[in-house]
Amino acid sequence: MEFVLVTFPTLRRVRMDGAQQGETGQVIGVQRGTHIFDLGNPPNYAPPSVQTVVANTSQTQPLVIPFEPAMLPVAVGAPPPRGPVTAARPPMRPPARRATRAKKVARKSGAARKKAVPAKKKSTRKQSKKQSGRRRKGR
Repeated sequence: MEFVLVTFPTLRRVRMDGAQQGETGQVIGVQRGTHIFDLGNPPNYAPPSVQTVVANTSQTQPLVIPFEPAMLPVAVGAPPPRGPVTAARPPMRPPARRATRAKKVARKSGAARKKAVPAKKKSTRKQSKKQSGRRRKGR
C-alpha cells in the first residue's frame, strides 16, 4: 500500500483514474503504480490532471500532489466582463409640491380664469356669543 496527499486551497473531491478516492488534505491509500489524479468538476484548477508513479511512500511521508486555483484566460482586446444588461434610469427628481389655490387659478387660461376669492373668516367664540345673544333678544 502506498500513500498520497493531494493539496488544494479549498476542500475538493479527489479522483484517481476517474474514480473518487477521497478529499484534498487527506492522506489516501492507493496501490503502487502509475495513476492519474484530478479534482473533477468544476475544472477551476491547474494542472487539469497529474499522472505520476506512486512508489516508496509511507503514511507519515506520502507523495504530495499539489493543485492550484486556475487563472481564467483573458482574450486580448476583449471588453471586460459585464453584469446583466439593464436600462439606465434617469436621475431622480425631488417630489413635486402641491400648488396653492391661487397658483392653480393663475394657471387657467382665457375665459376659464377666475380671480382668487379670499376665504370667509371663521367666527370666533365672542362673535358667535354676540350673534346668538342678539337672536335671543330679538325674539
